Amino acid sequence: MTVSVYGWVDREGTPKAGTGFKARRDKPGYYTVTLDRTFSALPVVVTSVVEAEDGLDGAYPIEITNQGFRVVTTESSGPASDREFSFIATG
Repeated sequence: MTVSVYGWVDREGTPKAGTGFKARRDKPGYYTVTLDRTFSALPVVVTSVVEAEDGLDGAYPIEITNQGFRVVTTESSGPASDREFSFIATG
């Protein structure tokens, strides 16, 4: 059975929408998303910056496990910076 968790996380690492997860900001531009239910295998994770300023800002999933993942968000110039992001994890 496929399970999906989706959400929206603000710049401070606080969930704004979705259920089934917790989130926190670790340092500028880096966030940890912990899933309330453990996936039986690694999920597929897709992330996106909310309200990108110029279309070149990014949100990238890193360190994916069956219990959650980390996200790094960036500006178009490249450095990690605090950005709102949305995600879906499916597995």
